[in-house]
Amino acid sequence: MSMLRPLLWFVLGALITQSVGAQSIGVSIADQQESPGQSDIPALLRAQNNYEQKPADNNTLLTYIATLRAARLSSVAYALAQQHRDSISADLLRELTVDYAAELTRLSLAPARSETERYRLADRALEIYDALLEANNEISVTKTTNHRIYFDRIQALHARKRMGEVVQSYEQLRAQNIVIPAYLLNEIGDAYLYLEQPEKAATLYQTSLITNAAAPRDRSDVIKEKIGRYYALQEQGRWTEAYELIETTYAEEPPWRRLPGVSQPLPNDSYLEVARTWAVAPLFHNDPRLALERLETLTESAPRDAGLKIELANTQRAYGLPRAAQITLKQAEALAPLNPDLLTAQAQTALSLQEWEQAQELVAFTQKHYPELKTTQHLQEDWATHEKWELLIGAQKTFSSDSPVSGSGEHALETTLYSPPIASNWRALVGAGQTNATFNDEPLRNRWVKGGAQWRAGNTTIEAGLISQRYGYGQKTGAYGNFEQKLSDTWTMGGALAWRTPATPLRALADNISTNSAQAWIRWTPNTYREWTFSVTPSRFSDGNRRVELRIYGKEPVKQWSTVRLDGEIEVSASSNTKENTPYYNPKADFGVLAGVRLTHLLEQRYESRLEHYVQLLGGSYSQKHFGTGPMAAIGYGISWRANHNLEISSSILGIRRPYDGKQEKELRLALNISLRF
Repeated sequence: MSMLRPLLWFVLGALITQSVGAQSIGVSIADQQESPGQSDIPALLRAQNNYEQKPADNNTLLTYIATLRAARLSSVAYALAQQHRDSISADLLRELTVDYAAELTRLSLAPARSETERYRLADRALEIYDALLEANNEISVTKTTNHRIYFDRIQALHARKRMGEVVQSYEQLRAQNIVIPAYLLNEIGDAYLYLEQPEKAATLYQTSLITNAAAPRDRSDVIKEKIGRYYALQEQGRWTEAYELIETTYAEEPPWRRLPGVSQPLPNDSYLEVARTWAVAPLFHNDPRLALERLETLTESAPRDAGLKIELANTQRAYGLPRAAQITLKQAEALAPLNPDLLTAQAQTALSLQEWEQAQELVAFTQKHYPELKTTQHLQEDWATHEKWELLIGAQKTFSSDSPVSGSGEHALETTLYSPPIASNWRALVGAGQTNATFNDEPLRNRWVKGGAQWRAGNTTIEAGLISQRYGYGQKTGAYGNFEQKLSDTWTMGGALAWRTPATPLRALADNISTNSAQAWIRWTPNTYREWTFSVTPSRFSDGNRRVELRIYGKEPVKQWSTVRLDGEIEVSASSNTKENTPYYNPKADFGVLAGVRLTHLLEQRYESRLEHYVQLLGGSYSQKHFGTGPMAAIGYGISWRANHNLEISSSILGIRRPYDGKQEKELRLALNISLRF
């Protein structure tokens, strides 16, 4: 008994101060229901004294245990029963064991405890539940007195993030026509959402909100259910309904709360929880700029909230600002260095910045310490994708009316296969391709194979290789190299060199004319929706011709809705050549402008899967020296589907009307691109 007394007095002290704790969470004493623990303190003290005086008396022992149970001191009652196993019936001992496991389960759900401690408590509770079920095979799931074991076990499984078993237990109970208590519905909804079954999750959240509407509940539980339902609707593609739900929830939740007898308002933790979700919501509704603005405002008002900084960094990365995200995560690291969401965000940012070794260390750490978290599992999938082979396939077919560029029809195919990373930064590559076209009833063809290597580290990407071509004059060897240098989140520069490039016009190759070229470019991308690129490409043909090409491309957002985006596009190009009367299309000088709009519509998005299509309308003019100026027009349609991180397919059709040598020509271009990781 000497071992139990300090624990008992400690718990009694906690019970006496419970009313003070209730005020700290915003519940007045008058509004509280009197708990058994508070009302039974005198009875508990009497039972303790009687037991100390008559420790061998069985009735006194049973009375003391019953009083401890009434006071919700399950762990003390369980420990006392273990000391007197011979004096207690098997049924009572099992009930006390269930009480003790239930207390462990409740403690494992307490957010104030560390995750490691919560997992340890949940594991201990599950050991007890499983031992009870194994030792008592006669316990029937349909027996009312045993329902509690199954219900409490679901809560322990939820606390341990064993969501598959939560759903399995729930469905087994439903199969037996057992009514599930309303307090479990939100946790079962969490499990379905974790397992990417948002339809079932949304239904359970809604049922819980309706069923528990009249019951006295902690406001934070209601907010969690509404946030869970928001994400369930979001993942189903019910974007408007989801957005309205989070906007309404945010508008209804005050940032401050007042307690009876307290003059100063106190921060409302539930408001911060819903505000974080509300701030991030535009990111999933095609408006990351608004999400960024909201999160920056929230972060300024709560500068020591690590969770807000992590959300801000994730949004910055999604908005095309990984370096800004890295700085924000450093600030969050000073506040919560081992926060699992922080570690996951740092790993994702490292992948975006091509910091492979740091990413690998963080991936291994999160997998070791937080394998149950969904964010860890997503990170593992991203890293597994990074470690795979990558196959790129591009195909194009052009139908034209015997134009000087593509003849009466051209088709091209190119494939490139990259190896998994070698020594972190390197990838080997091989590829093959061919181009075919018919000019004046003469078929022309160029086939090539290539091999080389790619180096990616930090801000730099370099690729180089050798190319072997066959276009009617035996085997011709060429080479190429290109590089890309990230100067900041917004500026990127790059260049390329090619000796005997396969991009040489087919009509030039038919006359054994090859091309060497160089290119330099710079791109400004302040975010994922805006882009301006300028490039200059001088080329030298083996027949003595010198060509210089200039190109400016720009894209700016015009209007955005939840699933529709309208962008403006413009392309300006110019070129000059030093030689005339060549066997290939070679204007002395030309200048073209093509501008218009692209309307993109998101058809479906479910977790990693995404399907969208677009319509493109362009118009402009083309001027060619000696042939004057003529109009250009283009209309296009495209569709892209991303099944997951490993497979993406896009196709498009583009109709163009433009002049060549003063004569209007029509072209219809079909394109297909496939990216596969395996």
